[in-house]
Amino acid sequence: MFFLALIVGFAISIPAWYIASRYAAVLILALGQSREETGASKGIRVAEVIVCGALFLGCVALALWIANALTR
Repeated sequence: MFFLALIVGFAISIPAWYIASRYAAVLILALGQSREETGASKGIRVAEVIVCGALFLGCVALALWIANALTR
């Protein structure tokens, strides 16, 4: 039963990830353009890893939370 609820959770979190990833990309590009340095600076790459990692973990957490809420 939890497996079916997990599928529903991922079915909801994948579109949420798609929408949020577009905003994350806009944020990363804005940060890159606001700096005077080149776009491939180390700080921008670190920020990109942090933002994308947080987005991924947030969407997995959302899927698990939805699955847990559906099985109660």
